[in-house]
This record gives sequence, C-alpha cells and structure tokens, in this order.
Amino acid sequence: VPGRGPTATLYVPVVIDPIVPTRATRPARVLVLDDHDGQRRLMQTLIGALGHQCETAENASMALQRLNAHDYDLLLIDRRLPDMAGPMFLTVLRASGRRNADIPAVAFSGDDRGALEAAFAGHDIRAFITKPVDPAYLASVIAAVDPR
Repeated sequence: VPGRGPTATLYVPVVIDPIVPTRATRPARVLVLDDHDGQRRLMQTLIGALGHQCETAENASMALQRLNAHDYDLLLIDRRLPDMAGPMFLTVLRASGRRNADIPAVAFSGDDRGALEAAFAGHDIRAFITKPVDPAYLASVIAAVDPR
C-alpha cells in the first residue's frame, strides 16, 4: 500500500483439546470486549471449544448495545479500549442500572497481573486473566460463574 509500508499477516495454529464444561446447567453466555480482532476471534474459539456461547464487541459503545439487548452470564473486558478504558467502562455499566449492570466481570490484558489488578482496583472483578490466555484457567473461571 503506497505511503503505509509493507504489511504482513501472521497465522498461528492453535490446538485446543475440548474441555467438557463443569457447569451443572446450561452453557454460559459470555461477552468478550476487546479492540483487537485477532484476540476476539481467539477468545470466541476458546470459549466455544469449552462448550459455551461467546459474542464479542470491539469497543465500549458496541458492548453497551449488546449488554442492553441480551442477557449474559459473564463479561470479559480488556483493560485498554479505543473509546474508554476498561475500568471506566465498568464504572459506567454498574452505575447505569440497566440490564446486565451487575454482570460478573473478568479483567484481561497483555499486561502483567499486578498491573491488571492495579488498573481494576476497587471494581467488582471475579478474576484476572493475562494474555496469552490459559484455556484451563479460562474454563475454571467460566465454570465458577453461576448462570443468570
């Protein structure tokens, strides 16, 4: 592309052993809020392989639209978003009083766990997941959430 330089696409094969969900009831419905397309697709693949339903949103306004339209069991939220930081998004969501305002939330980021915990300090976070995501840990986090 003139004026932009070369671009490259990297495809990384991911092998996922199917893990049977440990939930005693229906599969969880998870909303993943992350601005990186590749990360959203990876999370959809992982969560689907775990036997759960996954929808994604690339920014805070899209996530609010989805949360207002559908019920979810869990929100996975990235620390950094293009239109609002993850912790601020949770503040806005919790204060809204709207549908899913009390949804269990899990923070995730490419940052180290200490930085992630510090960024979300004072927010009701069920778990912290660092990237790259460990599928077994993700499975345990989802399994620990009661269906809504």
